[in-house]
Amino acid sequence: MPLGLKELEWNLPANDLSRFGLSEMITAGRSIRDVSEDAQSMEEAAGQLVKYFRERFADPRTGKNNCALVRCFKTHRLKDLPIDLKGIARSLTKDTRGHEDNVACLTMLATAGDRPEWNDRTRSVNHAVIPLESVEVVEQAPMIAQLIRQMDLEIGALLAPTEDLLIQADERAYGVFHIEKAKGSSFIPSQEFVVECGIESVLGFGGLLPSGDLFAMILFSRVPISRETAHLFRTIALSVKLVLLPFSRGRIFQDERSSQPAPDTHAWEY
Repeated sequence: MPLGLKELEWNLPANDLSRFGLSEMITAGRSIRDVSEDAQSMEEAAGQLVKYFRERFADPRTGKNNCALVRCFKTHRLKDLPIDLKGIARSLTKDTRGHEDNVACLTMLATAGDRPEWNDRTRSVNHAVIPLESVEVVEQAPMIAQLIRQMDLEIGALLAPTEDLLIQADERAYGVFHIEKAKGSSFIPSQEFVVECGIESVLGFGGLLPSGDLFAMILFSRVPISRETAHLFRTIALSVKLVLLPFSRGRIFQDERSSQPAPDTHAWEY
């Protein structure tokens, strides 16, 4: 049994994302809140969440996971990153004016997927940490830009949170990022990944923490996810926030030991 998960929650029948409805949303929202009761950091809580979504969403007949890959991200200031991620982020920033410490970085907290390297955030080559130096830089990453927009956020406000944004953090509706047809979508540049893994739809959901940081879960699904189903995940986003919230101003990463990403063995890496 995965660490920190109640046996009851993991013995619930699998949910198929292509048939996910209101009753499944209510059950999932309730069980998610118990997922990380033993977690000692936000990273550990996020790790249990991605495993939950990966294992709970499956074909009830075959047991095959709906999602080829599930990931959790959160924005951090570069200066607050662990040593290994800080080094990667600095190597990617173009700011030569000495202000890179305050650059917002979209940082992978946890990952679960088909390939062994998709189950260890430290083995990600291209997505471990993504510096968001400016609105223009974000615009060059269409999936990230669309993720922020579909969550009803202004890119500029997220990069440099204002007092108004922090006040709205508890009031703002939780957002959903949804690509119903992944194949051919301009928001997913890595179409080789989409084809090779049979990705039908992409679903992201999240919101703001009191610090003004964005959190987001992203599901790469092998089954189609309808607009109606995607809308239900606004409520799931609130449940995820309640899991992450206790660590918002506390321990984020499990440790800060240096680690090096494994060499990329594919033409694409996710």
